[in-house]
Amino acid sequence: MKYLRMSRTALFALALAFVHHAQAEDQEIRAAARRYLEAAPMKWMLDETYAELARQYPGDEPPQFIADLRSAISLERMEQIALAAMVKTFTAAELNALADFYSSQHGASAMAKFGTYMTEIMPSIEQEFRRASAEIQARKTK
Repeated sequence: MKYLRMSRTALFALALAFVHHAQAEDQEIRAAARRYLEAAPMKWMLDETYAELARQYPGDEPPQFIADLRSAISLERMEQIALAAMVKTFTAAELNALADFYSSQHGASAMAKFGTYMTEIMPSIEQEFRRASAEIQARKTK
């Protein structure tokens, strides 16, 4: 019986140590995710998305729905969503490496060009998806 009590005590102590370690690790990952969001701000991604949507429409002024999107989408909420997904997906080391890259001269330069890159490839990607979808539909009707 004395052995059983010691085992329970040891098990409880081990469980407490594990919980403490998990909490510390979670805090480390959250700190790294926040650091990444400082290096690669969510605002930049949203602004690039809005700009890409605006480029898809002819004329000088983007449609009203883009302005509506800007006013309706909460930057803080988007950052919370991104933070939660990063904590679930990446390690602190991975997030710190990403933050290091995007904070560097080359990372900042690449980030500034990413909107142009996406504008360049999106029409081809969309075309390929339409082609593949048509091909799949054709196979189903045979």
